Amino acid sequence: MARKTSKMEIIVAPDSQVGTSERVSSNQKVHQGTVFFAKVIIPTYDNPATTKVNIVDDEGDIIYSFADLVMGSTNIISDFQCPIIEQEYITVELNEVPGGLVDYTIYVTLYYESDYR
Repeated sequence: MARKTSKMEIIVAPDSQVGTSERVSSNQKVHQGTVFFAKVIIPTYDNPATTKVNIVDDEGDIIYSFADLVMGSTNIISDFQCPIIEQEYITVELNEVPGGLVDYTIYVTLYYESDYR
């Protein structure tokens, strides 16, 4: 049966280019399975920026990446498979500082098949 995580907020400060989520398995009650779909909501930045979202394992290695996501919209990423085992997290990378005076919040929801039925 397919499941989804709660919408995760990933904050990128206006003077930064990277934001990191909490660990997915610790805050979303996800233990083991395969991610097959992602929804990424990205705000409009003051400076146009290319956005890349990564799924990172517990050793800090990128195990899946979604590049060139569109700002000011909801991005749907489908038709992929990425294992989640334990303690993965999400990072957001911008190709330049977004500018402005406020933090930018990117929202990520992962849809997955659990290995536990």
